[in-house]
Amino acid sequence: MTRHPGIRAGFLGAAASIVFSLLALIPFFGCLIMPVSLFLYLGVGMLAAHLQLRSRPQAFMQRSAQAGFLAGLITGLADGVIGLATVPVALPLTGGSEAILAQLPPSISDLVLSLGLAPADVFSTSGIFVLAALVALLTIVVATILGTLGSILYVAAPVRRSRTVT
Repeated sequence: MTRHPGIRAGFLGAAASIVFSLLALIPFFGCLIMPVSLFLYLGVGMLAAHLQLRSRPQAFMQRSAQAGFLAGLITGLADGVIGLATVPVALPLTGGSEAILAQLPPSISDLVLSLGLAPADVFSTSGIFVLAALVALLTIVVATILGTLGSILYVAAPVRRSRTVT
């Protein structure tokens, strides 16, 4: 495995993200995965900073932030790609586009109409893929930002010394 802290933390985050994305296909867990994913993105940034400081104790915040950026980017890419890949599986589980349109609240339908779009087009199979691609891009951006923030928070936190009981 690579020695770069950001890549190591990113691969671990990507593995966790894949597990979370597959768990999201289970209806009960789907609503729990998004908040947990946000903590995952912060966590991979903190892990990258920890690995960076462990390998180079004299590392400055910039190097740790770069490692967190890279870890968040890798985790976000994995999450976005797996999220797109699970759309064909998740769509039939929800009943397809027709079921989504039937359950669409009138306020959302009016909002889509006010944008000059037909709800049947937006929530068609191809429209859902476009929305999933936009969510995947947003996931990559959020994961990268939170990974960087997590590494900065880790480096900025005061050092906690472990107390040994004699």
